[in-house]
Amino acid sequence: MIFRNGVQLRQELLFCLMLLGVGLIPGMIFSRVLVFEDVFIPLLYGSILISVVVTYHVAVLLIHSNLKNKWITLASIILGIPACSIIIIIEGLPSTAHIFLSYPHEMTVTVEYKSSSYQSTDCSGGINLLEFDYLLSNRVCGIGPDVWRNLNPGDQLVLPGSKSLFGFKYEKN
Repeated sequence: MIFRNGVQLRQELLFCLMLLGVGLIPGMIFSRVLVFEDVFIPLLYGSILISVVVTYHVAVLLIHSNLKNKWITLASIILGIPACSIIIIIEGLPSTAHIFLSYPHEMTVTVEYKSSSYQSTDCSGGINLLEFDYLLSNRVCGIGPDVWRNLNPGDQLVLPGSKSLFGFKYEKN
């Protein structure tokens, strides 16, 4: 038995959901996947639905608790759970699945925007792609300096990488 006696089923389910979410984080960190639109939109709506349900149940548990600062905690939960669950579901789930289901592939993409300078603390050699124009899934980093310098908006670029049902991951040579 994982949980002690007296723990409500709602609490057990919320804990299991949290563990599942935490389990998806390594995939999100180590496998940055550009998610295809036909996968992204259902995941976004699903994550919003899950956020509403989980936030509601956590809020109900919290309201009936004996916590001193429950209203501050409740405000944090109402903001934090949706933000975390949306990121984990629309980025972590496809990235983790991509690790196991991908195959080598080259993809032709269109440059939408290029960073103003090559060097950056978060994304050196970064470009935004026209084909992937949504939250957390629109930027490729690590384009070689010679190639990056010659890129302009509208240019076509062939990226080596891996593809799965969920998306494409650029892999530097």
